[in-house]
Amino acid sequence: MARRTRAPARRSRAKPKARRKLASRRLPAHRTYTPELLANGRRRFEHTEESVTSIAADFGIHHYSLIRLAKREGWVRHARPQRALPRAARLLAQAEALAAQAAAEAPPTPDLSPTTRYARGGRGADRRAAERHHRAALSRGAR
Repeated sequence: MARRTRAPARRSRAKPKARRKLASRRLPAHRTYTPELLANGRRRFEHTEESVTSIAADFGIHHYSLIRLAKREGWVRHARPQRALPRAARLLAQAEALAAQAAAEAPPTPDLSPTTRYARGGRGADRRAAERHHRAALSRGAR
């Protein structure tokens, strides 16, 4: 692309024209609503889970304007119920608690293997004797 060779146009040194003030774009500070519309809006704001944006659309105003109206009128927003554990998680916790309780109540299962019995010091034998006994038992089974 070719370079420009022409110099930029000079601005006129004349005084700038006075700017006219634009009319305010804001709506009147307080719109008036019928008591029925306010009662309906208050009921929906305080007692339903409907979004503020949806309620404001029915009023024909921005959602933040509805929030300011609610503050001015003393409305209290509907509190959503607290979230709880999902049902599957609650059932899993109950099953784990029951399993732990059953394990605590059940008598311990005795280990009757020869190695364990002698290794615990039963019959006055030491660990080497337990291992010899175990090897002898294995060799008898191999015959």
